[in-house]
Amino acid sequence: VIFVITGSGDPFGSDIFRNFLYDLDGTKLPKLRLVFLTNGVMLTEKVIGKIKKIHNNIILMNISIDAFNPDTYAVVRKGGNLNQLKQNIEFMHNYKRFNHIKFCYSFVVQNKNFEEMLDFADWILGINNATIRYTRLLPWGNMNLDFESENVFDSKHKNYSKLKEIVKKIYNKHGSSKIDYTNLPKEFFND
Repeated sequence: VIFVITGSGDPFGSDIFRNFLYDLDGTKLPKLRLVFLTNGVMLTEKVIGKIKKIHNNIILMNISIDAFNPDTYAVVRKGGNLNQLKQNIEFMHNYKRFNHIKFCYSFVVQNKNFEEMLDFADWILGINNATIRYTRLLPWGNMNLDFESENVFDSKHKNYSKLKEIVKKIYNKHGSSKIDYTNLPKEFFND
């Protein structure tokens, strides 16, 4: 059984989910597999210690970052703390009880952050056991942004060609073994 927590908000930012996870005893549920979708900011050493009964059940941490620079992160991840997140990432990747966990770092590409994609790849792929998933920005109903100005994947967007060049640079430098590009346009890879 794979239990994905959660696509509706950060599991460690919610008192209900966090307390549920603190109380969950995975040793009694050895077939339970957990996948976390999180921004990772609250995955501190203290919190990780409190979920110790499910460490062996965790198979994937999908952490959404969406930026490389702190200033950009403050805009695209309002309320987030990139310095805390970096500390958390360093701890998780060096924590021996997490050696079995796969880590995927998601980056939702938009006009505000696309120029940081290569720096992001250089950083994340320098971490052991880390992969990246670049995804397009999608028009979710209640977004607090101007989708048309942020949708750099629109071929009419002023930065479309620049985005295409950056993606090619990333692909040429890092390939595809640790980066998932499947959500990006196929024409980015045809030339």
